[in-house]
Amino acid sequence: METSKGKKRKNIAVYLPQIYSSYFSELRNSIEKVAKERGYRLVIFTCFGDESSIDSRAATNVRYDEGERSIFRIANTDAADGVLMLYDAFAKNQYEEIYDLVLNRYRCPIVNFRTPMEIESDRIYNVYVDDKAAFADMIQHFIDEHHCSKIDLVTGPQDNMHSMFRLDIYKEVLEQNGISVQKERIHWGNFWKNCGEGVVEEIQNSGVDFPEAIVCANDYMAISVIQALQARGIKVPAQVLVSGYDNVVESRFSKPSVTTIRQPMRAMGRKAFEILERCWAGEKVEQDNYLKEEIVYRQSCGCGAEGGDENGQYATKLSAELDKVLYLETAASAMVTMLANAKDMNEYTDCLKQYVLRETGFKSFALCLAEHWEQKLPLPEKNYGTSMCKVDMVMGIHKSKVLKPERFPICQMVPSEFARDSDPIYVIPLHYLQQYMGYAVLQIDYDLVSNVNIKSWFIHLDSALENFRMKQRLQQVAKELESLYIQDTLTGLYNRRGLEKFGERMCEECIRNNGQFMIMEIDMDGLKQVNDRYGHEEGDVCITTIANAMMYAAKDGEICIRSGGDEYIVMGKNYSEEKTQNYIRLFREYIDSANASLNKPYTIGASLGYYMGVPDGKRTIENYLKIADDRMYENKKMRKAKSHPGVEVR
Repeated sequence: METSKGKKRKNIAVYLPQIYSSYFSELRNSIEKVAKERGYRLVIFTCFGDESSIDSRAATNVRYDEGERSIFRIANTDAADGVLMLYDAFAKNQYEEIYDLVLNRYRCPIVNFRTPMEIESDRIYNVYVDDKAAFADMIQHFIDEHHCSKIDLVTGPQDNMHSMFRLDIYKEVLEQNGISVQKERIHWGNFWKNCGEGVVEEIQNSGVDFPEAIVCANDYMAISVIQALQARGIKVPAQVLVSGYDNVVESRFSKPSVTTIRQPMRAMGRKAFEILERCWAGEKVEQDNYLKEEIVYRQSCGCGAEGGDENGQYATKLSAELDKVLYLETAASAMVTMLANAKDMNEYTDCLKQYVLRETGFKSFALCLAEHWEQKLPLPEKNYGTSMCKVDMVMGIHKSKVLKPERFPICQMVPSEFARDSDPIYVIPLHYLQQYMGYAVLQIDYDLVSNVNIKSWFIHLDSALENFRMKQRLQQVAKELESLYIQDTLTGLYNRRGLEKFGERMCEECIRNNGQFMIMEIDMDGLKQVNDRYGHEEGDVCITTIANAMMYAAKDGEICIRSGGDEYIVMGKNYSEEKTQNYIRLFREYIDSANASLNKPYTIGASLGYYMGVPDGKRTIENYLKIADDRMYENKKMRKAKSHPGVEVR
């Protein structure tokens, strides 16, 4: 992709999960802002499997996370000039995939945020925040300024690196100040808003003195702990001090407002691009780059001004956010219901198109399905993104412009209209549990869409795609079963049940239209002689040759049936004598050609007779078939009388 000045635009791949999280919105905004200022093209690969919001030991869906891994295999790694990655925010079971991605597939400089990877490469540069110093300063603040010696820690799950890092700092600071570390004062949370009740109950039943301060490893747990304390009549900060970490929006507007640590998200984004630009210029760049964090003193430790949502700003913000959440959730539920009624892919995409245009807040959206997605595909190969495997954009909208369906190789990754756009593009995997289906390409207007419900909306879409796939497959299976039920396996013609299925229907249509119904009986001559002398395999050749001749002659919607061993039936609606004679001519023509080309020691032939007329509504198909059958035997007698037996064994 080139800029207006003809220079190649730099392509930056960004791996950032949890785009619905307010915690990372500042980093995301910083990355997008700098990229726009400097004319870089961003492709942001995101998914929803992570370790952040719930206790992973209890709730992580392993099969869902397996499907999320496809996000690391979609990118054309050969096309990137640089990579930005927040690797520690992805699910732990995806780390091995990430390591392979950065070591073996990308060849450009990679900037990793926040936490060092457990691998080494001279292409990996790290932007860290000095969270050890800030977290230690927070604990020291309680000791020096508030004279606390009974300090409890609420950290995250024991299998989380950030949890253990916070615990190590806590122990180190206490030991430096001559305060003994008591295991009863260490509490394991889950980094989410629902752990406060359990933690406070554990504190009250710990058997040690009630703490003077509670240091929490993030703001969500701090807010939850404060609410649980208040529910028990324990005042913050009058009776106990509380602090958090991350400076999420809620920490400003909760009551009391939460003393916390602000991470320099904006500075992290700018620093990442500075590193990439220096690498492109061939300059030597430090592998590890540190930025300082800042303690924000607020009401929960008694050092900040009276906080809370005094002017109703946060309540207004929450109300607006809730309105968007409810609106999108209602629209998503309605969308799933409508998509469930789609008869085919055209109807499915038309329905989805209307919802994307009206209900989502997406500026642009493309549904890109892998070739043969309906066949329950496994996770793509690791080199998938650089291959020529085909992807079908079955539905696309680019800034209100409806796009025509497009097929392109996965190495192109995005539809042509998106490839010409300089705005950031998001790529989100589409999968049902571990079954890969494709991906969505979108551009988001964050003023219109709820961050929280992006995840929910895509899970709805994944489920709707799987339901559609299953419905189409069931219909296909039903057709196959019906085909087996009414189809002759040797010839592919309908069997006797085909006569029952279509015969009366064709008669009724001819009655309505006052059209002529034609039914023809065909009987192959001499099949027994061929079977007796040359074997049943040769007999099958004769049977299938007659069937092929019938299908060759069927130019006007005729129904061809093998009704018995050597007996066949043809039915036609709105017929005429001219059509009947043309059918017979083509049938004979094919038989003569087959005899010449097969060069068998016998000659294939058949006798036939037919009835044609407007059905009177009184006689059945069997009545008309009896007339055709009688005329066929007349034809057979005539042929024998002329010494033309049909199958002549030599």
